[in-house]
Amino acid sequence: MGSGKSCVGRKAAQQLDFQFVDTDELIERRMGKTISDIFARYGESFFRDLEKHVMREFAGRSRLVIATGGGSVLADDNWGNWRRNGIIILLDVDAETACQRTRHHGHRPLLQGTDALVRIKTLLAQRAGRYAKADAVVDTVGRTCEEVVDLVLKRYEEQAARIARLKSSTKEK
Repeated sequence: MGSGKSCVGRKAAQQLDFQFVDTDELIERRMGKTISDIFARYGESFFRDLEKHVMREFAGRSRLVIATGGGSVLADDNWGNWRRNGIIILLDVDAETACQRTRHHGHRPLLQGTDALVRIKTLLAQRAGRYAKADAVVDTVGRTCEEVVDLVLKRYEEQAARIARLKSSTKEK
């Protein structure tokens, strides 16, 4: 939340000549409702099931940059689907920066009716162990979208080379 996933994802996909998918936008389009409306009407668990369905749909595809909602890391199914054919790059942000970046966003259901900074700190703490499973991390604090894109592309190239080396060494055995 507030890490810049949508901006960075779009620009990284463009530079890689990949397709970009924002799972929240896709779910909103398919449901004809905003994420806030989905949460209010059906609840968070229903939304998380929709996320899992989207992750399964894209799991076997390549040449995609997928921006996921921050809570999608909580589902083991999603990790399995991401690992099938992907490199997972976490866009890291501290709670204060995330709060600052999202303070004017009324469409964030997990922040409604609460102290946003306290809630963001709680969410980050709950998800920290899952975020630590990412293949690479890019700190977004104090960086422009373009600077983060450059770092993401660098981490992507490093991870792709690492995977190629692993595949090569496995074939040699």
